[in-house]
Amino acid sequence: MAIAIYNLPPGGSKALPANTVEKVIGIQLNTGNNVSPFWTVFGKVVVNNPSSASPVNVVAQLVVAPATVLDTSTASIPAGGSESIPLEGVLQIPPSAPPACVEINCRASLNANAEFARLIAISVNPAAVLTC
Repeated sequence: MAIAIYNLPPGGSKALPANTVEKVIGIQLNTGNNVSPFWTVFGKVVVNNPSSASPVNVVAQLVVAPATVLDTSTASIPAGGSESIPLEGVLQIPPSAPPACVEINCRASLNANAEFARLIAISVNPAAVLTC
């Protein structure tokens, strides 16, 4: 089994300028893991709204760079609040393909901060879908 994990260091924070897509975190998954070309990816990011007056709307995406979207989550965070946004996805990297970069990108309607981002990728074998 191959596992790739990345945590932002404690206190690690990424500014999210208003209406801008920002890469918060990313990991590279190789194709030569000799286990399986399939990966299950779990991620999360905590978005903090420092505003004391307005809520912030956030769209978080788990993407295979540059543009394949695996999952999207949205959140409305009250003034002065924060929220943990989960993301998950499955991808296949053919053996002849170059390594893939999996990222969490965020876009906030107002200035905000992304904190405590994490990505966990586990190589898995495909399941046979059977009706029980």
